[in-house]
Amino acid sequence: MEYDHWWAQILSAIGAIFALVSAIWSIHGGGSVWTALLLVLVATVLGIWPYQKVKMRGLWDKHCKAVAEEKARRSQGGV
Repeated sequence: MEYDHWWAQILSAIGAIFALVSAIWSIHGGGSVWTALLLVLVATVLGIWPYQKVKMRGLWDKHCKAVAEEKARRSQGGV
């Protein structure tokens, strides 16, 4: 369940990176500020999902580690 749509997350992250690079390129090349802002908005929207998944995985790993440590502490009689 955790890795159900891993391919979509990767495509979303790649799209976010591409949109951000395009925004920077647009500003550097003297393009429209509105185009650059729109590309930054697209990069943000595309990047939220992969970022949240990575962050939640990290928090879940910390939680699992804390639970294992608590179980070990309780099994040693240190209730």
